[in-house]
Amino acid sequence: DVGWAAAELLREAVRAGGGGLRGVVLKPGRLGGMDTSLCVARAAVGLGLSVVISAAFETPLGLSALVETAASVDA
Repeated sequence: DVGWAAAELLREAVRAGGGGLRGVVLKPGRLGGMDTSLCVARAAVGLGLSVVISAAFETPLGLSALVETAASVDA
């Protein structure tokens, strides 16, 4: 059984049955911001999935916001 993680495709992955789905990789810049990302992350946790908050091209200020978002997932 090979696990996998969906990137910004949580809804589609769950609709497809999510076979082997273990986690979700979220990029707030692609999802429309921190609030949306936090909602998606909490939904994923509610489904028993691991959550990774990621980024590609963030400034130090942006990375700080990502850390705050990641810390809020389990809150």
